[in-house]
Amino acid sequence: MLWQRRRHPGAGFKLCSENSELTVTYANASYNDDMELQIRQLEKFIVHDWEYTDKGWLIWEKALSRNQEMDMHSFFRILPLDEKCRELGNKYILPVSYFCNNLFLTDWDVGSMDQIEFNDLYEFLYEIKYREKLDEEASLNGIAKEQFEDVIQTFFEIPSETLEVYARYEAEDQVYPWEPIRARNRVPQFQPFPEVIKCVENADGTWTLYVEGITIVDGDDCTFKHTVTMKEKNGSWVYLGNDVDEEGSDNIPAYRPRREF
Repeated sequence: MLWQRRRHPGAGFKLCSENSELTVTYANASYNDDMELQIRQLEKFIVHDWEYTDKGWLIWEKALSRNQEMDMHSFFRILPLDEKCRELGNKYILPVSYFCNNLFLTDWDVGSMDQIEFNDLYEFLYEIKYREKLDEEASLNGIAKEQFEDVIQTFFEIPSETLEVYARYEAEDQVYPWEPIRARNRVPQFQPFPEVIKCVENADGTWTLYVEGITIVDGDDCTFKHTVTMKEKNGSWVYLGNDVDEEGSDNIPAYRPRREF
């Protein structure tokens, strides 16, 4: 039997397993005007299917999913991640993820950064650096050269002359082109999320992060793998490379640069 509380202080799951059958009781409560805790929702059901994976995930499917839009999978991590993996993953991998950029979807290193679409990556790095979202309305005509390079060069060791070429700098207007994510310039698909399951400090001071993409709608705790190389610099971290594991590479999310739509 297990009680799993969610972030909301008045919500939780009670799990009971008997003869390989898992029963879930879900309760949701909130405080009334007198600060008394009152149950708002109470539900009990037998799950259609469940498993506890070697990685430490408890996954159950409330009912057989007829289609992806009605997905019934729930994921709970039981075994905690290594603290360094959690730290680097939450700060530098998860905020970028796989949505509308290709930083972790293709192979690249310091000698092949032309593979990265820096224009599509920009707003994700901006949010990591400044801990706030980019003002889209103010950026529709492009990102000023100094601002764009300041953000990108915080996380990449790339000279301005090279970045100008890779990110198609418009010298006449002194801006780098940028376009916000819209329904028409993104690939419609369900998005996996990354999890750093192992991180290793190398002899040269760099770190290798072993990352696995998890797709909830498939009920799979590892859909594809990739390794990210990073190093600490000036109190932050810079990306040095990404290597996609061929096994499972067919499951990597589709990507097209926004400028191609």
